[in-house]
Amino acid sequence: MPARRYAALLAPDFALQAIARLERGLMEKPVAVLADTSRKALILQVSAAAQAAGVAPGLTATQALTRCPDLVLRHRHPAAETAAQRLLRDAAFALAPRVEATAEGLCTVDLQGLPAGLPLRRRIAGLIERLAGQGLHLQAGLADHPDTARYAALHAAAAPDRLLAVADTSAFLADLPLSLANPEPTLAELLQRWGLRTFGDLARLPRAEIGLRLGRPGLELWDHAAGRTRRLLRLLAPPCLYEELIEWENGIETLEPLLFILRRLVDQLTLRIANAHHLVGTIRLRLLLEDHSGYEQRFQLPEPTADPDTLFRMLHTHLESVRTDTAVTGLKLRFIPVCPSARQQGLFEADLRNPTRFADTLARLIGIVGDGRVGSPRLENTHRPDRFTLVPLETASALGAADALGDSEPPPPVGLPLRRFRPPIPVRVFPGRRTLAPAASEPPDPRVAALDLPARIRDWRGPWRASGEWWESDRRWARDEWDVELAGGGLYRLVQTLPDGRWFIEGTYG
Repeated sequence: MPARRYAALLAPDFALQAIARLERGLMEKPVAVLADTSRKALILQVSAAAQAAGVAPGLTATQALTRCPDLVLRHRHPAAETAAQRLLRDAAFALAPRVEATAEGLCTVDLQGLPAGLPLRRRIAGLIERLAGQGLHLQAGLADHPDTARYAALHAAAAPDRLLAVADTSAFLADLPLSLANPEPTLAELLQRWGLRTFGDLARLPRAEIGLRLGRPGLELWDHAAGRTRRLLRLLAPPCLYEELIEWENGIETLEPLLFILRRLVDQLTLRIANAHHLVGTIRLRLLLEDHSGYEQRFQLPEPTADPDTLFRMLHTHLESVRTDTAVTGLKLRFIPVCPSARQQGLFEADLRNPTRFADTLARLIGIVGDGRVGSPRLENTHRPDRFTLVPLETASALGAADALGDSEPPPPVGLPLRRFRPPIPVRVFPGRRTLAPAASEPPDPRVAALDLPARIRDWRGPWRASGEWWESDRRWARDEWDVELAGGGLYRLVQTLPDGRWFIEGTYG
């Protein structure tokens, strides 16, 4: 039976990296993270530039500033650490479904059951590269035991691709210091007096003799040093909520730093969605403002996708037009997933080449002509002439496909065809003299000249009353229609709207 394999994904200086993901260029400066917010807080983690200046963990802020006057001090950022830990956890789930959140900035993955021919090393290296692009730099270890994999990750900084695979567990553990196992202080002091410094020093002693002198803690430490520890992983449930929240102390008033943070969140959530083999169908964006109010927007994607560039471009385009009264102090982003779907297309049916770009073009058109003025016209279910509504174009295609399933034969024509004037031509009617005259308008309607008005009515038929929506005071309508023949030739539809009594020539027959 093949040996069980484990992978450990470690983000060194985790608290510092979590903050640096929110502040572009921070890691290039001498930076130190304080362990807490008290006045005597000690330095917890430092950047490479700070370390080169003599700053080390364990110093007070005053001591650190004495050694490096340009030192940038930061307190721990719980929200940023939560987001970074979630990103690390999602990266671990991309390898296998059995994942343990071992510690802050550390996840252990049980690789049992993966195909033997799977290029595991290449997958882990690719994962490390992708997360580095999102501001989280990892080291990874591969071994037959969870703790050995963790030790390998701790020493993988100089390894190729920052990945260290342990082939011989005993040889690898032999040179590691016993302090890595975190023995009890009294036990550590005793081993120090005995001259035992490394795992190998302890493992070379007889296990039974260690048990007689040090008891159960000694036996557990010996098993750990010899690589014989067997422990079960505390497995996590796979993620089901794709949401990130980041808050910061100083408000952001310009777009660029907000977009920098937004890009991080988009990349992180997209990775989680892709690992679950889902696509993004809807986006919910909320900006937290300094006056404790908020701005919220919901985006329905024209086509589900898991492409971070497409999603970020959509959010970027929208935020360019957003103006807030106060600075932004937080950002909440939620992706609502959908399963990839397949639909049987018709023989002559084709999808849009780029639905997302089409939706972006529609959004720009709406910004120019106004909301409610872009869409596909559909006749309303009413007898009122020329009454229509605009259907959003992403819905219009579905309606068109549904309409195509029914009878596509047009109804047979009844009577003479009517060519409508849009808008109808306003006229004055003198019933006693049976005469039509042009209505006064500024500027004059050029279509009146083609009708040769005023003109005498030779014959007419009507009226025919049409009305509807009488139960709604703001939508009720009524009209009387006549078909008239003018003495100079031509057959027209004449309409009088009620109750205002205005007259219009609506169209010509033939």
